[in-house]
Amino acid sequence: PMNGIIGMSELVLQDLEEGESRERVEMILESGESLLRLINEILDFSKIESGKIKLETERFDLRERIGDTMRAFGVRAHEKKVELILHIDPSLPEEIIGDLNRLRQVVVNLVGNAIKFTSDGHVFVSAQSIQETAEDVTIEFRVVDTGIGISEGDQEKIFREFEQVDSSTTREFGGTGLGLAISSRIVEMMGGKLIVESSPGVGSRFSFEAKFFKGASKNSLNEDEEMFIGKSVLVATGNRLRSDSLQQRLAWHRMIVGSVTDVDHAKRLLLQHAQEKTPVEILLLDALMPDAKPFLNWLVGQNEVEPPKLILLNSTARTDAQIVPDGLEVVQQILKPVKSSELRTAFVVAVSGTETEIQPASNKKRPTSNRKLKILLVEDNIINQKLAVALLEQNGHTMTVACDGREAVEIFKRESFDLILMDIQMPIMDGFEATLCIREFESSRNSAVQTPIIAQTAYASRADREKCLAAGMNDYISKPIRADALHRLIEKQTGSVSKESKSNNDHPSSRAVDWNSAFETVGGHRPLLFELIQVFLKEKDKMLGVVEKAIEAEDEQNTRISAHALKGALGHLGALTASEAVGRLESTAGNSPVDMDACRELFGKINEMVKEVTDEFETFIGKAT
Repeated sequence: PMNGIIGMSELVLQDLEEGESRERVEMILESGESLLRLINEILDFSKIESGKIKLETERFDLRERIGDTMRAFGVRAHEKKVELILHIDPSLPEEIIGDLNRLRQVVVNLVGNAIKFTSDGHVFVSAQSIQETAEDVTIEFRVVDTGIGISEGDQEKIFREFEQVDSSTTREFGGTGLGLAISSRIVEMMGGKLIVESSPGVGSRFSFEAKFFKGASKNSLNEDEEMFIGKSVLVATGNRLRSDSLQQRLAWHRMIVGSVTDVDHAKRLLLQHAQEKTPVEILLLDALMPDAKPFLNWLVGQNEVEPPKLILLNSTARTDAQIVPDGLEVVQQILKPVKSSELRTAFVVAVSGTETEIQPASNKKRPTSNRKLKILLVEDNIINQKLAVALLEQNGHTMTVACDGREAVEIFKRESFDLILMDIQMPIMDGFEATLCIREFESSRNSAVQTPIIAQTAYASRADREKCLAAGMNDYISKPIRADALHRLIEKQTGSVSKESKSNNDHPSSRAVDWNSAFETVGGHRPLLFELIQVFLKEKDKMLGVVEKAIEAEDEQNTRISAHALKGALGHLGALTASEAVGRLESTAGNSPVDMDACRELFGKINEMVKEVTDEFETFIGKAT
């Protein structure tokens, strides 16, 4: 039902102009999203209660991923005139290893609550290293707000299931009373405890600790960052927490940084540096800082200070022309809350003059393929049928619908398709059985290329994905299906080159390597792919050795971690079959109890697959040279 409510609402909104009807449909969509969150919370809680949730392991960049998560709250905070500030300890490793999705779930709940219950002031989100060894790092996460606060007597109540502080809060702010209960349980699974410190009318501080294995760690500045050393920077924002955070992050790059929270202080510092012949080279200014416009007018109009290069912080996706006067150029703009990668990019532009641009998310075009596909949709729900057909026919694809797995198999035996969208739960024959029948039919016909099959499922765990892949499917999409995600997945599985024209390009044909996928990874840039393959050929024996050593030591944790790294390397270079096999090894090592004999057997097969992949890569390198 949620697939129909949300999907159909999005579809109707594409054709509605502004007005009362559009507002009503937007309310339906907003209510559907709220109901979906409620359903997910109840499902999460019941899975935790029954012990069905296991923490997963993956490598991720904490700064980027938490930065992306915070960016999603930026508009909501801006609308409430609440400062949303993110600070991640610059000394933390570039990569950590743990369960990103569950970490993000806790952070989203805490930040969402903080913004909801704060009407003035700020929400400050931080991640700080508190203990570190050669193998792991313990990080303390904090979410501090200046909101309504919680009395001491109610602080225990907020962690109970289906409870909020009182009925008036429920009516004013909404919610199920499950978010904090779920977050508390997840933090406990991570080995920590969710703690609250709060005073009514003052605000709240939620904090928890979590231990992660260390991934990549940067010990020195790269070539781009070396140009930052010694650069004189002035940070001017109206918020002391934001100024301090930015100052600390820039000082980590060995810049000479000063910070102010009012324009009068900024003027005095600029004049002082000019008189001492140590001019400020870069000004990082918050566009929403009080008196920002008069300050910039002064900067252009006076003769004592050479205007520094200007980097502007903003809460919207464009530079406000009313703020920046003629004669002053904004070399780069950064959206708040500030992500580390975008801050670094902005300073590369300011120091080197290299042009780049941060595109607002709203300007990103929906991915579409220039290839019109013939698609078999296997779906028993009439609403889901109509939604998928409408979404895909808009892109010019031709749709054939089967109402169950058996009908899909019969249709597939009569006709050829570019892609199959396969529902999992259906009467007569489910999606798993139908996929097996289709793969058996392709084998009996000695088909050179298998038709991509994308599963449609209401479930989205790694175990469900592994089950789909084991049945012969290529990927899956979870319901409710969102248009952008569906188009991206179809593009990923089919590319933009038709079967008829594949032989006309110069991508080699291979059973071991999907070269279209490999070239897609590098955006068609052959020299870059050539370089990545050379790196893989150099590192593959080491990567395989780490996996083998972990298996022989019956070290399930390191088996999972090392298998995950190998899986990613193979997948990025188009060795999809081998990557999926390593994914099965990673999954097997995550079972309880772990069948290490099965891991050894899988590793033997993986070794053979990697040999085939290596042969293909070496042939590619040989032809290129």
